[in-house]
Amino acid sequence: MRVVLFDFDGVLMNSVQENVYTAYNGFTEETVTTPEGLPRNFTNRLLQFRHFVRPAGEYLVLVELLLESEEPVTEARWEERRSFHTPKLKENIAKYFEARRRFQSVDMERWLSLHTVYEPLFSFAARLPADQRRILTNKDRLAVIQLCHHFGWKLEDQHILSGDGGRKKEENRKTLPEGEYLFIEDQLKNLFEVSDVSRAMVSWGYSVPEERAEAVSRGVPVIEGDGIEEFITRFLGGTS
Repeated sequence: MRVVLFDFDGVLMNSVQENVYTAYNGFTEETVTTPEGLPRNFTNRLLQFRHFVRPAGEYLVLVELLLESEEPVTEARWEERRSFHTPKLKENIAKYFEARRRFQSVDMERWLSLHTVYEPLFSFAARLPADQRRILTNKDRLAVIQLCHHFGWKLEDQHILSGDGGRKKEENRKTLPEGEYLFIEDQLKNLFEVSDVSRAMVSWGYSVPEERAEAVSRGVPVIEGDGIEEFITRFLGGTS
């Protein structure tokens, strides 16, 4: 059995603008839905340092750093603050997902409009036989379903391995039966969090050039958009 494990945000879905609002609202406990409600230059700064974030709850750590100082977020500052907040990670994940639900309850249409899909991969993944693909994500299951359905993919609930309850990707990977798995990610740290898989990195999403160069140096292929379908089809043995 060969199965492709797709990360969601940054691989199939461009949710970068939505993450800005959910991160800010999760930390402040507000429900801001328009740019006017955000601090000056907040969006640009969050996107600049977003690559530090792995589980969704770490967005709240990043927002704390951004709001307390205009200084750049260095790796040393990030690791110190992230470590301090680690005992509260599951609590912060819950706050992040709750902030998303508040936004949806206020203006679902606006929330949906903050997303776009990465093509051609999204449509290709949707066309694959159900037994050949899973979503492996830190995102909450409900948001994945809502977004896939909105963009025309009637994804089955049981094919989503989500971050609900603070579950990590490696924990979810271990629930799968024996088989050959290809994990497709946009962030290097997340790629190597998951064991017993073949790995590939996409050239879009949240990764930075330095990450993509390191991926290549570690033997991980970095796939461009126009080559992703052929790459996956080869892994699956010619079936698409």
